[in-house]
Amino acid sequence: MRKIHNSRFSSNLDHLAQTKGALLLLEENDMEFKHFKTLLVKSVDILLDIIEQNNLSIVGSEQKYEADIPDIGRMNATVDFVLKAPDGNYVVIDFKWNESKTYKEKLEHNDALQLAVYRAVLDKYLEDHGSGSKVIFTGYYVLPRHTLYTLCDTLKYNGEHLQQLVSENNN
Repeated sequence: MRKIHNSRFSSNLDHLAQTKGALLLLEENDMEFKHFKTLLVKSVDILLDIIEQNNLSIVGSEQKYEADIPDIGRMNATVDFVLKAPDGNYVVIDFKWNESKTYKEKLEHNDALQLAVYRAVLDKYLEDHGSGSKVIFTGYYVLPRHTLYTLCDTLKYNGEHLQQLVSENNN
C-alpha cells in the first residue's frame, strides 16, 4: 500500500482535482491546493504507519452495509474506511476534515453516535452472514491533525498521532 501511495498519490490527486474539483486548479487557489496536498500526503503517511504497525489490512473505503437492527429496523451505513485485524475482526474509521476537538470530545463523552451506528450495522451484518467476526474498535481520523482518536487501548504506534482516549463512562 505504501508503494502505491508513494508512486501514485500526487497524480491521482491531480486527476481528481481535474475531474471533480476544478476550482482547486484556478491560479488563485494554487497555494491552498498545494497546502491541501501537503496535509493530505502527511495524513495518509501517518495513517499507513498506524495500519502497518498494527498489522491491519484494508477492506475498503466507502463500504456499504445494511442490516436489521433489533428494535430499530433496517439501517444502512456507508463507512468511510474499514480495516481487518489479524484475528479476522474489523475496524471502522470515520474520516473528518475539521480541526476542532469535537470528535475527540464525542468519544470522551460517549457521544459518538455515527460510530455507534456504523458498529451496530456492521456487527449485525457480520452476524447475519455467519462470519464470526465483529467490530473490535472504531475511531475518528482527523485529517488536518493527522490523528486517530479512538477508545481502543491496544493499538501500537510510535508517534503522537494516535490518541487512545478514555470515555467518561469508563472512569
